[in-house]
Amino acid sequence: MAVQHREPALEVQVESLVRELRKMIDQAQASVASTINSTLSLLNWHLGDRIYREILNKERAEYGRAIVATIDGTIWQGIYRKRIAKDDPICTDIS
Repeated sequence: MAVQHREPALEVQVESLVRELRKMIDQAQASVASTINSTLSLLNWHLGDRIYREILNKERAEYGRAIVATIDGTIWQGIYRKRIAKDDPICTDIS
């Protein structure tokens, strides 16, 4: 609901305040997105390192590709389908 009869000086203050608030929100969203990206990158590194050490015995092997594909198909489908839903307000706001 818009206020119809504002003083010009007050209108300028309100517009300035809205711009500043929007900037604060944008900065917070960028910070959250950056934190999420960093956290997911670190998680993926740790997952890969653990697979490399415990399943592949620190060796690169042809069968390692099949193991990674199996793990990928099993784990990620369950995790990301549960957490990233189209109606999830957090995911919608970040994107």
